[in-house]
Amino acid sequence: MSTIRAVIASQDPPFIREETALQVYSLAQTHGLRQEALHAARTTLTFSFTIEDLEDELGATPLVYLHGLWKYHHRVRTYLADNLTAFKTTGIPSEMTDRKNTSNA
Repeated sequence: MSTIRAVIASQDPPFIREETALQVYSLAQTHGLRQEALHAARTTLTFSFTIEDLEDELGATPLVYLHGLWKYHHRVRTYLADNLTAFKTTGIPSEMTDRKNTSNA
């Protein structure tokens, strides 16, 4: 497995890129390759992730994987929105204010 990962990591252009991210994500999920699935999921964060944009993928990618990827996008966007709100309010990211509140308890 480490040899396969090394070969994939050394590809030029990279094996996991915007054009291949959904296919790689699907393959990685199918074969239980968590690192590769997460890398591909991160790559898809540049996508708008609407039904219209994913129309070509609906037949090629199992819906359970697309749903998981949609949940990942939702978690990331929620996290970013929370941090942006906290930063606008306090000038400190929410994770820092959470630690401060926890340490005082």
